[in-house]
Amino acid sequence: MTCEDQLTFELIPKSPDPGLARRTDPATSKLAAAMVGSNKTPSRTAVWDIMCDGLARTDEMIEAEAEERRCPLSPTRLRHGRRELIESGALVTSPIRWATRRGRMSRVYVRADRLDKFLAAVSCQKPSPSNPALK
Repeated sequence: MTCEDQLTFELIPKSPDPGLARRTDPATSKLAAAMVGSNKTPSRTAVWDIMCDGLARTDEMIEAEAEERRCPLSPTRLRHGRRELIESGALVTSPIRWATRRGRMSRVYVRADRLDKFLAAVSCQKPSPSNPALK
């Protein structure tokens, strides 16, 4: 199952939210209600597409990747998408912190299914001045 399939599988509801569609509505309206009622927001989808490769990233790195991909979403919308993925359990906040371009320590986010591999890889690295997060 690909990342895209996994996200689709997790986010498409089995039936429309009864509060969003009426029994008498046409099928297209019910489908639209199901999509609105699902958690598949553009911001969530954009962040998942970025994180699908399994690499750990800070918000700053997610924003840079989105910009490189010419994603039209603002940094705030991307953070909302990241937060939604954390709430759904697809992403987790690692205990590791990385320095941003301005030198501030930032949380590092990783796919939930990759956290153990990420932490194992980080624990094998030695602290260095160029990577203060490992001190």
